[in-house]
Amino acid sequence: MFGSLLISLLIVEGLSRLIYPIKLNLLFIYSDGETTWKQKWRLPGKIYRQVSDEYDALTTITSKGYRVPDIKTRQPEIVFCGDSFTFGEGLSDEETFVYQFAQSTGVISANLGDPGAGTRRELDLLLKFISEENWRPQQVWLFMTVMTDSFFFAGNDLADNLIEDIDVNKKERVNANRATDGENVSREVDRITLLRKIRDLLVEESNMVRLIQFVMAPKIKLWLSSGPKDSPNLYKRSLNITCKQLLRLKQMSEQYGFKYKIFIIHPFQDIIKKNNEQTYITINQISPIPVIDTAYLFKRNPEKCYYRYDQHFSKDGASRIAQFLIEYYKKEDEYRK
Repeated sequence: MFGSLLISLLIVEGLSRLIYPIKLNLLFIYSDGETTWKQKWRLPGKIYRQVSDEYDALTTITSKGYRVPDIKTRQPEIVFCGDSFTFGEGLSDEETFVYQFAQSTGVISANLGDPGAGTRRELDLLLKFISEENWRPQQVWLFMTVMTDSFFFAGNDLADNLIEDIDVNKKERVNANRATDGENVSREVDRITLLRKIRDLLVEESNMVRLIQFVMAPKIKLWLSSGPKDSPNLYKRSLNITCKQLLRLKQMSEQYGFKYKIFIIHPFQDIIKKNNEQTYITINQISPIPVIDTAYLFKRNPEKCYYRYDQHFSKDGASRIAQFLIEYYKKEDEYRK
């Protein structure tokens, strides 16, 4: 029986590769002809295409290692910090909301979006440009991709912040956590990391798995998302760590003389589950300043705003948030006058 099942699966796998081959992994094709699956997003001076079954996006990285627009020798007025949503994964240069904002308003804007980063790494990158490039922006806008109902498998800053904190402070955490709940937290992180690796391996090796994911992507991603109720220790710790990083941004603003804003970007799952209001309330509670929510921009026809499988902003989603930011800035500008 097992043998028959295995043979059947192999036949289905072979047929799927012949009839409907899917390559959901993101391919980088550089202007010099190099092609790679390795996702090195911010290599200084590189031009490449992000290529998947859902998009083919031209990407230009400045000589300083951030995505265009290039501010060259001028000081940035606003620095945009965030993860892959801010960077513009799946979007060509002119389609990113940072680029659209800069073009429309004429504000000198720098895109420090860093795919895969949590808040700590994003602020580290900001500090690097402040220290090494002597940037002195008037404002820093931090975009948090976050949700409180689904913890992992969602590109969630809460999970990213927790993992970054454990990685950075690994040795101290091992001893300090033995007397508390640290061992349970570490085991839970290891379990989630293992599940991610198994998922990635299946997607990489099986066309049938890729096809199922592509067709049923939203439902599968909702199913794979584990919530705080499943990992209360992780959730509580992640909120504490995120709060510390937001306080760090406040301290940086005081030290370097810039004003800052915090915007919430909701993953597709948060919108579909209608948990966005709870996410907003929770992040607002741990933030040193009131956060600015964007959920209402995507509640109507969210399927048009996010790529089906990739689930980053589509062209439509990026345009909606760009227009929101343009109008927000103009109102703020009128107030300042």
